[in-house]
Amino acid sequence: MTGIDRRRSRLVLAGIPRYDDEALADVPQAAQNVADLRGVLTDPEIGGFAEEHCLVVPADVNRSGLARAVKRASEEAEDLLIFYFSGHGLLDDHNLHLGLQDSTFEDPGIESIPFDLIRRICLRSSARNKVVILDCCFGGRALGSPLAVSDEVVLADVEISGTYTLTAAPGNKAAVVLPGEVNTAFTGRLLRLLHEGVPGPMKTLTMGMIFRHLDRKSRAEGLPLPQQRNIGMADQIGLVANVAYAPVSHPLATAETGEVPVPVELPHVDPSPARAETLAERVRHGQAASVAADLRAIAEYRPDDQKLWHGRLEQAERAVDLLGAIVATATDGPQLAAEVITEVIAGDRPPSLLLAGLVRGANDSPVARALALVPPETARDLLVYLTLEKYGESSLQEYLGRLIASDKLAEVLTAAVKTYQYSVPVAGVLGAVRLPDLLRQLLDLGHLEAGIVLTWALAPNDLSDDELKNSRTAKTLALACQTLSGTRLARMSRVVALQLRTQPKSAAMLLYHLDRHAPEAGTLLLVRAVDGDNRLGEHLGRLARGTLPLPMAIIARITEHEPATADLLASALVFTDPCSAKKFLDVSLTSQFFFTPPGAPAFGRLIAEKFEVAAHASGWDEVRAAIETGNLELARSLAQAT
Repeated sequence: MTGIDRRRSRLVLAGIPRYDDEALADVPQAAQNVADLRGVLTDPEIGGFAEEHCLVVPADVNRSGLARAVKRASEEAEDLLIFYFSGHGLLDDHNLHLGLQDSTFEDPGIESIPFDLIRRICLRSSARNKVVILDCCFGGRALGSPLAVSDEVVLADVEISGTYTLTAAPGNKAAVVLPGEVNTAFTGRLLRLLHEGVPGPMKTLTMGMIFRHLDRKSRAEGLPLPQQRNIGMADQIGLVANVAYAPVSHPLATAETGEVPVPVELPHVDPSPARAETLAERVRHGQAASVAADLRAIAEYRPDDQKLWHGRLEQAERAVDLLGAIVATATDGPQLAAEVITEVIAGDRPPSLLLAGLVRGANDSPVARALALVPPETARDLLVYLTLEKYGESSLQEYLGRLIASDKLAEVLTAAVKTYQYSVPVAGVLGAVRLPDLLRQLLDLGHLEAGIVLTWALAPNDLSDDELKNSRTAKTLALACQTLSGTRLARMSRVVALQLRTQPKSAAMLLYHLDRHAPEAGTLLLVRAVDGDNRLGEHLGRLARGTLPLPMAIIARITEHEPATADLLASALVFTDPCSAKKFLDVSLTSQFFFTPPGAPAFGRLIAEKFEVAAHASGWDEVRAAIETGNLELARSLAQAT
């Protein structure tokens, strides 16, 4: 959990309640949002931020005024920078703009402020952590949201550690104002959470906890689901004090001194039917969170417990046995236990031993029956926690096996990546399962789901070029593509197109391994991708600006067997990205792995022909002639000089 130095932190709150354009309805709740949020964040008992460091911008602020306010705060902040906006979110060419009082619905790009400007100002700040909270329509666009109306994944390439973004709605959804409520739905529930806290032994509410509680609340009420992007460990930022903090006494502490003795035997945790029935009755009366807190306390591992490690393991096992006993109490036992598990996972990161206990045992064990009933978001969070456990490889394997057996792994993994993105070590998960099987499950869900997961799996930001080239995950994925056919093959081609348009780094890695290990499959996928989007060649040039070798074996095969597609690609490269076209030309004439792929020089000749037409300059005809006579070195020299 990341502590905050309030004195070195700055907050900028913007709420736009009134709009001049009649096409934009007024949002009077925005003013109340800002006033109430400032109140709770500067409350000495909750937020603790100084009032002079919490700026509320005027409701009629214009574009430059808001940018200057954020810039000034970003320069002053050394520990935490917070930007909050409530008002209309407007789209201009699919890009998010924050609507100001003088904004217009028809031309949002003129008076509104592009969110990308706010983002860049925040990222330039030297503050250790940055938090952006957007309560507006289409706020998910600020994340490069995977949910976009253009049906493609737009995953922003943000690599700044310590940045957290929370939005009220996905990239294709409107935020909500409910009748009779003084705040917007999202901020109202955020305020209620900050004021009421979360019962349990957590002293502060982290951004991750806040998101999980808002996510569950929104699902329960049928509201637009909040979205988050977390870079590094920013979700561990402790934003405010947890007013519902309830310290749990150590299970081993003596009543007289409160100290923990060194016992011969740990106190007994009663898993009897009578005890289980008592707990089940508490859950029936809405006390699942309280029961969950009891179980967490039993299994909690504290620094003083190092000498009691084996005893703590036994305690965790008994806590899980209690859950199993609840399952056996009545016909509603599995559902009651599922509610308790949901509360265990919904809090701050659960004890490692309790996580391990939840997923151990046979698929038909009592706890497994309860685990199968938890909501999708709980299954998602459990998977994420297990991937982050340093010593939890066996537990992760058990849980992955259970998800595979129930055909839920693709669904749960996709939800985890959509929600947590950089926080999920996807490559580690893929390395623990049979990738061909998972790939087929992902493609059965849809090309968007497969694209989201594979994008984050293929090109983690911290891998070197050598690691990218030697990635076992990428190689296995390329080989798995050889087994695809029918609808799955069509969807995988859309994944390739998607990555070329939005994530060239992932596209380059996938095509590199297809080129090396499965060129036939790579050829088929790229041809189908171009057939589905004849402008895709415009994005092919992005591969030339990367550091991985170009997929010339695939390009050569396309030139040999699909000349019309090759002609289309060459034209697109020359007319939209001539610098990249020259690199493709140079590589097509260069020996790779001690030979020039058959068909590669023919693609170079196509590029020379297109340059001859496009540039109307002499010299390209000589390049083309040199290629046709097989003098590739001369052709390269002439092309470089032209």
